[in-house]
Amino acid sequence: MLQISEIMYDLKTGPPAQSGSDDGREWVEIRNISNEAFDLSDLKFFEDGINHKIKIVQGDTKILPQSYAIIVSSAEKFKIDHPNFQGSILDSTFSLNNSGELLALKNGEVILDQYFYNSGVGGAGDGKSLQKINDVWLASLPTPGTPACNVYNQLAEDTAFLMDIAVAGGENKISLPPPSLLVSKPKIISEKKIEVLSKSIVPKEIPPIDKISVATNNLTANTTSIVLENSNLYFYIGILIFLISVGIGAVYFIRPKKIFPKIGEDFEISEE
Repeated sequence: MLQISEIMYDLKTGPPAQSGSDDGREWVEIRNISNEAFDLSDLKFFEDGINHKIKIVQGDTKILPQSYAIIVSSAEKFKIDHPNFQGSILDSTFSLNNSGELLALKNGEVILDQYFYNSGVGGAGDGKSLQKINDVWLASLPTPGTPACNVYNQLAEDTAFLMDIAVAGGENKISLPPPSLLVSKPKIISEKKIEVLSKSIVPKEIPPIDKISVATNNLTANTTSIVLENSNLYFYIGILIFLISVGIGAVYFIRPKKIFPKIGEDFEISEE
């Protein structure tokens, strides 16, 4: 059974020669969700109230189980936009409405799948397409012919997610940034590498607690000794200053004094 899995309906970005126009560049991805190959001989693409015939321009007439094919409005322009695409290409004639419309896949007159898309869901000229991820339509970067990734899509852009990595003897949880900020998918490190990295971070030898305590006590004792020695030095300096002061005072009091005679006093002149 076939289903519509991706719709690129509004391309307003691209090379300068194509910028601003999506004429002939629109496409619809279909997927065979059954376990058997599906014959495309009677397949019709319903759009704008018209059953459009398809023409296989690349690939087989059958879609293998869980495989994809692209219905394009211009195979030439699609290959210009996706030069490395190697999947099945089905050419048709249609022009998707940029506001939204009903699309359907028919096998003869039997409706296989249908979906009414609208620009309110996303993908309106922003370089994204509408993709069916886990039965929910979301806007994400186009992935023609390949499974949509439900981790790196619009739903997860503004949410953080957790990755659990089992480590010997326990479990570590690593919080990653929003996928929109990731350049590439996060790499899961093996348990052996994690163990090696952990050992390289931990010091090779940690001193025992008793040695740390002894070192701390020695440091305290040395500091106390220095303080005491400084205190003794200040004491001796103080005594020295005191003794010098006493000596100066003694010299002052015991020095010989000059005698000045007063008028009227008798005095003797000694002869030598």
